[in-house]
Amino acid sequence: MKALATDSFQQEGTGLSRVEYAYRKIKTNITTNTYPSGYQILEPELAEQLGVSRTPIREALIRLEADNLIQLIPRRGMRVTPLNFKDIAEINELIGSLVLTAIRSVCAPARNANFEYMSQYLAELHTALESNDAKAWVEAEDKFFISLMALTGNYRLKGLAVNFLDQMRRSKYVVQDYLLERSSYYALHADLLQSLKSKNVASAFDAAKRYQNALNALFSEVQNKYQIKEF
Repeated sequence: MKALATDSFQQEGTGLSRVEYAYRKIKTNITTNTYPSGYQILEPELAEQLGVSRTPIREALIRLEADNLIQLIPRRGMRVTPLNFKDIAEINELIGSLVLTAIRSVCAPARNANFEYMSQYLAELHTALESNDAKAWVEAEDKFFISLMALTGNYRLKGLAVNFLDQMRRSKYVVQDYLLERSSYYALHADLLQSLKSKNVASAFDAAKRYQNALNALFSEVQNKYQIKEF
C-alpha cells in the first residue's frame, strides 16, 4: 500500500469535524492517486489509518460516493471509481462547457473582474513548467480554472467545476508521466487569461476549446500507445 499523502489534512487544530476531516483526507488520497483507480479498502482499515471511528468514516464515504469518486461495496468497504477514456472525455466535455459559461459571465460588459488569482496561478504553472514538476502543474492548472469559476460569483457553477476537476485530477496525474512538454498547454492558458482581460470572448473560447481538444488527444494517445484501459 502506498504511504498516505503527507500534505493532506490534519484534524487537530483545524476545527474540522471528524466527518469533514475523514472526507477531506480520503478525497485527497484519491485525487492524488495515493488511493489509485480501483483501490479497495475496508471501513475498519480506513478508520485505523485516519484515527477516527467507523461512524464518521461511513458518513464521509457516502459523500464521496455522491461525488462519484468511490463505489460503496457492502461488507467490503469502498472502491475508488475507475475512469476509462469515455468517462474522461465526458467529464472533460462538461468542464469545457462550464469554462465557456464562465467566460461569457466574466467578459460581460458591465463586469470588472479582478484577475489577480488567475495571474498568480498562471505564474505557478510557469514555475511548474520550468521545473518539470508534474504534481505542481496539475494542482496549479486546477486552481487556475477554479479561480476563473470564482470570478463569475456563481458558486453552484464553481461547485460543479470543483467536483468534475476532482474526478479528473487523478487521471491527469497519470498522463503527466507521458507528457514530454507542457509549453503549448501553458501558452493556451496564457492566451485564455489575456483574452479574458481584454473581454475578447471569441479568442477566449478558442483557447479554451483548443485546450479541451489537446487534453482529449493526450488521453487518447496514451490509451492507444500504452493500452491503458483505466486511469
